[in-house]
Amino acid sequence: MAERLYGELFTIAQFLTLIILLPALYHMLNVYLHEKKWKYYTMAFSFIFFSTLAALLREVYEFNTFRLLEWICITVASILFAYACYKNYISSCHMVKEEGAQGD
Repeated sequence: MAERLYGELFTIAQFLTLIILLPALYHMLNVYLHEKKWKYYTMAFSFIFFSTLAALLREVYEFNTFRLLEWICITVASILFAYACYKNYISSCHMVKEEGAQGD
């Protein structure tokens, strides 16, 4: 077992976060299976889950690749969340324009 970077409480917090995120990820996957429009949100959420898993593994094993993996997952999740929000914004703008055209 490697020396922990942030201490035992941080490791416990990461473990509890994983326990909380796992049912939420399961729920997001079920939502995605019913409505495909949640694809990018679900992918981003899964990257947050993997980032937390990498952070926990970084504390357990002294392996700097987990730190890199954690930051890559955070970056990809941020990009996916931004893209999903942008896509949602664009689709809502199109819906408003269509409603306005029907009202004329």
